[in-house]
Amino acid sequence: MKNLLYLMAITFFSIQLVNAKNLHVVDPEKTSEKKIFREVAENIKNGKPPGFRMVRTGKPNFKGFQEMCKLGVRRMVVMAGNGSIEEKFAQTPWGQKECPGFKVIYNETQSTPTPLNRKFLVTFDQKVAEAKADGVGVAFRCNCGCHRTGRLAAYYRLKEMKKDARDNLKDQRKRAGIASILYRHMMKWQIQGLEDFINKVPCRFKGEKAVKYCVREDDSTPAWDSDAPDNLPVVNNAAEDDPEEDEDEIDENQHGIETNDSSINKDVIQGPTPAQLKNGSKQE
Repeated sequence: MKNLLYLMAITFFSIQLVNAKNLHVVDPEKTSEKKIFREVAENIKNGKPPGFRMVRTGKPNFKGFQEMCKLGVRRMVVMAGNGSIEEKFAQTPWGQKECPGFKVIYNETQSTPTPLNRKFLVTFDQKVAEAKADGVGVAFRCNCGCHRTGRLAAYYRLKEMKKDARDNLKDQRKRAGIASILYRHMMKWQIQGLEDFINKVPCRFKGEKAVKYCVREDDSTPAWDSDAPDNLPVVNNAAEDDPEEDEDEIDENQHGIETNDSSINKDVIQGPTPAQLKNGSKQE
């Protein structure tokens, strides 16, 4: 019990620090920020738009906002409902001069236990297409840049970069750091649900699990842990198979969970297995 409380305390304070350093370029991959800074500055100097790229981040301070702008970001998707932070930064003298045209194009509060829905994803795709046409970058975030942000990054990487669910789960856990111990299996299965949605195949989950992990039609379906009935509408809920076993769990089974604290006891934070979930154990 003491180990668990210690772990929870470490996790809480670590998450508070993650957002300050969780800004990453998603697309293009493996391009240094310094190189992008030069490209953006050169484009603007020559009267061109800064150029499209996809960026993920956590709740920014002003320095983080400046960094996004230097990366060419001019469109912001906020999944924590506090987009006024960026709007205020954009109205500063620096923002007006160095980041003209910056807009928060989505500012709603999403819930990690509630799967993404088709209407949001369609709108997101449209906004991304518009940004590409305008030659400007898009950034998206929640608060720490870990779970809601990691889930949307997985959707983009699945759809636009052809990365599979396994690769995206590794990426989500790597970027989340120690915060990846939260919603651990939920993230895995929601990403798998996104993969099925993008591949236009029936969602691999059914019944109550489909409500938890499959892409939904709209926001009218409540979170899985509400008092809603089990037959809530979900997209492509026609599969007969159960959630995948964790036999192919990512390398942490052999090397420990990807985290900045190698001393953490994996047995404490792993949570229930899919077999336990099938027997009625509560999911994290």
